[in-house]
Amino acid sequence: MENTPDCPRCGKPITIDRMTICPACANELQRRIEWLGQIGMPTLQQVAYRKARFGQKAIRSGNKAFAPTPFDLEAQQVYVTAEATLQQTGGILDIRPLGYDRREQPRTLRDWVYLCPQLVRQMPQLVRTPGAAGMLDRIVKACDMVSAKITRPGEKRLVGVCTNCLTFRPPVRTPIYATETDGYAVCPACGTFLTLNDVRLAYLKGAGLLHITRTQSEAARWVRENTGVQVTGKDLKNWRTRGKMPSTRHVEGPYWAWNIIELLECAEARLKTGNR
Repeated sequence: MENTPDCPRCGKPITIDRMTICPACANELQRRIEWLGQIGMPTLQQVAYRKARFGQKAIRSGNKAFAPTPFDLEAQQVYVTAEATLQQTGGILDIRPLGYDRREQPRTLRDWVYLCPQLVRQMPQLVRTPGAAGMLDRIVKACDMVSAKITRPGEKRLVGVCTNCLTFRPPVRTPIYATETDGYAVCPACGTFLTLNDVRLAYLKGAGLLHITRTQSEAARWVRENTGVQVTGKDLKNWRTRGKMPSTRHVEGPYWAWNIIELLECAEARLKTGNR
């Protein structure tokens, strides 16, 4: 029986034929490119041209003798570096028109707006290239730089613990902090790209079979704030009457004792289906 090769990046077995990285790393590569195209680069562009501000005031903003620059120089440099990383990735796939960098490596001349969806569409070819592991490392570094420039400092709160670190032996509980509007985060310990909804759900499930006493609308608000899933009091009533919450019991008046696990399971089902 032929031995299954290991992923050069994480050491896990490569279970799909002709891929040069494991399926988990391939999924991470796709998620990160999607994040750059949908959130990271558009937001960074706004920051670079001072249409949005996430940090403190510029040093010269209070000095009327010197006008501030029309764009954020640091954000502009991160923008150029991240786009160059995407262009080098496109060069590996021979996306035309092509140019060459100072190391004579192929680099497409397309911009990130075109490249991100194109790279996602060509992901099957991308994960079969010999340098896919190094490519993922460069994309990870670009995401970290972009995330640092578009995250407002001092407003992050605990979301949960890294789900990947929990699989270690012994398990490691690495705290994950993010702002209220963040959808993704990078674990500072293992570097895994995390979907925050999954982190929240796993963290809250770890609380065990606990109950919260709330009205329907208050319980729906609790679910929205802790999972990011949009549910209403009517949704909870429907789930309860359909037998999806057998442990939930009436307390008094409008108050119910809601089983946390059942709330999270219904919220997770809503997240997956989008209509139930």
